[in-house]
Amino acid sequence: MLKKITENLGLKILAILFAVVLWLVVVNVEDPEITKTYTVEVTQENTDVVEDAGMVYEVLDSSDTINVTVTAKRSIIENLSASDFNAVADFSDIKEELTEGEHSLLIYVSMNRYSSQVTVDSGVQYLSVSLEEEMTQTFEVSASFTGTVADGYIVSGVTCDPATVKVSGPSSVVSQIATAKAVIDVSDFTSDVTQKVEVTFYNESNEAIDSDRLIVKKAKVAVTADISMEKTVTLDFSYSGEPADGYEVAGISSDVNEVTILGDTEALAEISSISIPASVIDISGRSSDYTVEVNLEKYLPDGVTLSSSSSTATVTVTISPYGNTVVKYSTSDIVTSGIADGMQVAFSAGKVTIEVSCDTDTSDSLSASDFTVSADFTDITEAGTYTITLDVEAPDGVTVSGDVTAEVVVTSTDTTEDDSTTDTTDSEADSAEDTTQE
Repeated sequence: MLKKITENLGLKILAILFAVVLWLVVVNVEDPEITKTYTVEVTQENTDVVEDAGMVYEVLDSSDTINVTVTAKRSIIENLSASDFNAVADFSDIKEELTEGEHSLLIYVSMNRYSSQVTVDSGVQYLSVSLEEEMTQTFEVSASFTGTVADGYIVSGVTCDPATVKVSGPSSVVSQIATAKAVIDVSDFTSDVTQKVEVTFYNESNEAIDSDRLIVKKAKVAVTADISMEKTVTLDFSYSGEPADGYEVAGISSDVNEVTILGDTEALAEISSISIPASVIDISGRSSDYTVEVNLEKYLPDGVTLSSSSSTATVTVTISPYGNTVVKYSTSDIVTSGIADGMQVAFSAGKVTIEVSCDTDTSDSLSASDFTVSADFTDITEAGTYTITLDVEAPDGVTVSGDVTAEVVVTSTDTTEDDSTTDTTDSEADSAEDTTQE
């Protein structure tokens, strides 16, 4: 047996060596060793060290991703991915040097598996960060809208909830913020609309600020646009009271004669004008123009608001003295009384003039028939020519200016007959004399 084993021993050893070499060749041909590079994200640990110090950090130069080169058998390489690597930067490394400025943190690379079967070459790499003091401020959010609502509608107001936002971040960024805005799109809407809108921050030049480094509590706010119908209506003004004696209202005017109002369809359908109560404009006893500021909002129906920017109207009542006019009154229409027996009266003129003052409307329609004129002759007992004062009754709203007088001739009826006989006798005598002379 031993002889068989040791027979051709050299050849047998050579065969074994050949087999081993052959096996190694086959293995290396089928599963060669190769090299591959992976891109790995760097995990940042213990960042609370920075936060506790009241600071914030920014990663510089995209140093939070690194390249890791690995050499291993193909079979292993093919099973590896970036998740099999741990790349860690520990902020505790700069705990004692927490000052504003740039810092470098050593990145530690390790593997989750195959650590004994691969060769890792990551070199010495650093996470570059910039540290800065943190600033926190609260800003009011300015709500506005974009787009156009449907025809016949208008945006009557825009609000947001909450009305303020709290912002934290690097002092160099937060200090640039001048305004915070939230804009809602109202295109084609016909009723109130609410949308969640992201708040955008702007500097003093109205340029948007990059918010990537900002921490915003409630970055989105609820913006509500109140959408109402609009309608243009007239304003109706009237006044109360009467001006002073001898004065009239010549007119009433306003610097605003129509307004645009807002409300729902039902509320606006029943409104054609806005009436201002007469009690608001009281002209009692006034003898000059009267101007009053009227707050229009007080007289709007419920559910209706003004669209125009001005909510007041300046109303002026023009007050003028009565105008003077003249009425010609026929003396034949004068009512006479108190004429003594045996006396008769004749007016020297066919008409008398009555001067009056009254408002324009009354003046335009005034006539002699509106007056009653009378003459009392009780105190005249002898014949002669007299100037008498007439008694004039004028219609309401008309004032007679001064006395109205007339000239009258009073004669005795007896004297008139004697004179007539004498005249006839004289005439006959004259005629006879003429005949004799002839």
